[in-house]
Amino acid sequence: MFSDATDQTALKAKELGADYFGSALTISPHKNSSLINSIGAEVQQLYDMRYLPSDFKKKGGYKRSVEMCEEYDIYRQCYCGCIFAAKQQNVDLKQVSQEAKAYLQAKKET
Repeated sequence: MFSDATDQTALKAKELGADYFGSALTISPHKNSSLINSIGAEVQQLYDMRYLPSDFKKKGGYKRSVEMCEEYDIYRQCYCGCIFAAKQQNVDLKQVSQEAKAYLQAKKET
């Protein structure tokens, strides 16, 4: 029922002594923030760890995240990272991997 990533995030936050855990997935215009937040609220009960509800895409958040990635030269992949989304969006994972490696190599050289 729960996302393994959400469980792992809560556990890691607890291990590190963080006050909260959250999800950056709510920045995506393709993700249901209400569902993500409800899962986070349920997971917080399992691990006695507070979840920080969010909807980062509001008020231009998605656009701002893209701008910040360009401004700070941060690699931004074209899908959320899960194999299911990649397949659904017909993402060529080999090409994405090559592009990411080339990006990292170029950063090393500068």
